[in-house]
Amino acid sequence: MGFPHDERPRFSDDPVAIDATVCEIINLDPALVLPLVYGDAWGLGTVTDIEYVGDPLDTFVTPDFKVNRRPGSTTDLRVVWVGS
Repeated sequence: MGFPHDERPRFSDDPVAIDATVCEIINLDPALVLPLVYGDAWGLGTVTDIEYVGDPLDTFVTPDFKVNRRPGSTTDLRVVWVGS
């Protein structure tokens, strides 16, 4: 069915900016998310020069969102060998 033309959600063609915005909403420093750091450094997008249109972003921020706010990996990269 879709959205009427004037009510279609509008996002960005910059995936780094989209993810950085989600980080802001969940009150997570984008500098802790390595794909965003590298994406910004490699010119794939931006984490700082983002233009927001519409309601102020701070109206959506959830300061108590439960997320790992410590630097470092959020996954266990140890190799587990199965078998002999």
